[in-house]
Amino acid sequence: MHLPIVQMGKIRCRILQDFEKYLKKNGEKWYVLYRAHRYSEDDSAGLDPECSADVTDYPDMQELLAAADMLITDYSSYMGLFFLYRPCFLYTPDLREYLAKTGFYVDIHEWPFPICENMEDLEKQIRSFDEEKNRARIMEHHQQMGSYESGHACEAVCSWIKQKVFVRRTYKMSRFLKDTKKYYKYAIYSAKSKLQSEVASSYLNWLWWVLDPICFMLIYTLIFGVVFNAKEQYFTVFIFIGLTMWDFFNKTLQQSVKIVKNNKSIVAKVYLPKYILVMVRMFVNGFKMLISFGIVIIMMVIYRVPVSFNILYMIPIMLTLFLFTFGCSTIVAHFGVFVQDLSNVINIVLRLLFYITGIFYNVETRLAKFAPWNKVILHCNPLALLLTSARRCMIYDQTPARKFLLLWMVLSFILSAIGVKIIYKYENSYVKVI
Repeated sequence: MHLPIVQMGKIRCRILQDFEKYLKKNGEKWYVLYRAHRYSEDDSAGLDPECSADVTDYPDMQELLAAADMLITDYSSYMGLFFLYRPCFLYTPDLREYLAKTGFYVDIHEWPFPICENMEDLEKQIRSFDEEKNRARIMEHHQQMGSYESGHACEAVCSWIKQKVFVRRTYKMSRFLKDTKKYYKYAIYSAKSKLQSEVASSYLNWLWWVLDPICFMLIYTLIFGVVFNAKEQYFTVFIFIGLTMWDFFNKTLQQSVKIVKNNKSIVAKVYLPKYILVMVRMFVNGFKMLISFGIVIIMMVIYRVPVSFNILYMIPIMLTLFLFTFGCSTIVAHFGVFVQDLSNVINIVLRLLFYITGIFYNVETRLAKFAPWNKVILHCNPLALLLTSARRCMIYDQTPARKFLLLWMVLSFILSAIGVKIIYKYENSYVKVI
């Protein structure tokens, strides 16, 4: 392959015709690839199509270098990519002029390729080419220039990237576990303090944690069970399970919107991973949910609801609920710092979600006439899926939709990881905003 460049305003292509004459004179069969410099004029008209081709517009230079058995150039940097121990010759008839006006970073006489200032020199160097000496010169040049090549560059780069990505992910996970272990006692202590402060000035004290869900359950039972004649079996227990799980998600999410601003005195003075503030609210609302589930068990005994081992499905159901709530709450806690009206938007969304989640009705049966949209609402709305699954395994002795439950557990875990990552990335800017 002939690879000239343009220097001194000259277009250096005449070597091609001279070289073709040399090949024909010696009766050797060669095919010459000519690649002109991008600034040169179109001079491919003089090429003999039987033994040469213009590859100036060929898109991939690497493929041309790999295909060439020999390279003839002058000062092209592509010679550095031709260190394949193949013959490479420098045809430089204007070397003295080039040295006087331009020069090189590295002396051209230190390059490992033969320098030919005329066609006679080129013919002589081609005839006397020694493969072993050529390899030795290139290896010596590699050592002088500090070059390193093992033949496994791509493998080494990919291995390095994988290691960096894995280490980064491992670091983030270890940081989360370390911070959680370090601050969980604070979260528990803070949750206890908030629970005590809620009932400190109340006459009924902690009884409100029992009376509040019971009163709402009686109201919804009266409205939907009596007025709208709900047909669900064990409707009182049915609606109480829905209210218990919904209240946990609803209150935690609403309180998380302004949780950073409401804890400004803590955030501005000491470092605290901001997701710990979300955990505090989850502990508070989780304790209230635990009391409500205690009432559910009592009601199940009163109504003589049959219980089987399907109730064990409540473990993955509650785990998914915690993960989904934590993921959503951490994300809104972050955006709540920067978006003033987010709480109003969240209230509207939660109000819509309240009515399509099936808290006081069965999504599968009540919306059966809208099939298959009832299945879409059930499976695409994680809260509707969790509520329905909890009712199935607690009061109807049925197994939940395990595939969708597993799917939402995985998605909730990913959502939680995203929320923690966002907080870690931007939490240092929260103080400036609030």
